[in-house]
Amino acid sequence: PLSCGGLSLIVGSSVNGPTVLRVCDGIAGCDHLDARNLGEATGSCAGAPAAPVVSFTCPAGGYYSVMTAPASSTTVEWLANVEAYPDSASIYGLSEQQVYSVREGAFYGNIFLPNELGAEVDVVETWDGSKKGYRVVGADVIVPGSIYRKMFSCYDPAWSSGAAYAVNRVCALPSSGSNCAASVTGPCFTSLSPPVAGKCEILDGALTPGDGDYEACHDHDNVLWTQSVTTYLHTPCDVVAKELRTQLCGRASVPTKPLPSREELPFPFPRKK
Repeated sequence: PLSCGGLSLIVGSSVNGPTVLRVCDGIAGCDHLDARNLGEATGSCAGAPAAPVVSFTCPAGGYYSVMTAPASSTTVEWLANVEAYPDSASIYGLSEQQVYSVREGAFYGNIFLPNELGAEVDVVETWDGSKKGYRVVGADVIVPGSIYRKMFSCYDPAWSSGAAYAVNRVCALPSSGSNCAASVTGPCFTSLSPPVAGKCEILDGALTPGDGDYEACHDHDNVLWTQSVTTYLHTPCDVVAKELRTQLCGRASVPTKPLPSREELPFPFPRKK
């Protein structure tokens, strides 16, 4: 309810005992003194057990999250079923796909190949008299390109500056393209504007239809990797430094040509197509 008085509809409930609520700006939790704390309440409305109610102004970003807890820190079985008042123009809660809807790209390859490392970092034990210490050898090395020579990344072609975004995403030294966690291969799927060949053959894997996961992706040598991880963001600027957001966070509507799905591929080794 918007308040405890009057004939407001009771929504949600406390289970087994009184609970507390805290509403936070954005999609993550917050502390009591955090500026993102939009409101909090203990079990204050009629009911058995008493139900907490929080009224707040929706944040400018349009998303809020709710934290729940037992009213007593010594109990764990007191639970809160959270619901939004039906006339509040608010939807709670959203699915993971609704919250993380910006497809970033895909990562694929193998980081566990010792002969394909561009550099090695060792921790060496040292002694100063009877005092033991440790020294890192190789931490300041600079490797052009990817440290993992068999790790690759492609970017969603909806990025306005996909290559620049991807390099800043995977490289510790993006200005020189050095100390990268993966080699950027190009757009993940075929774009018609401009016409660029995609690196992945499947745009939506068959295991969970509709989740938009890339599969069967190729590296620079056209070797096929059958396993990939597709990442999604909440907003395009989630992992971009503030000073680079105007350059890298742009998204455009990109027409794409659907590619046919293919039968299940062998695991775990890549093979030539």
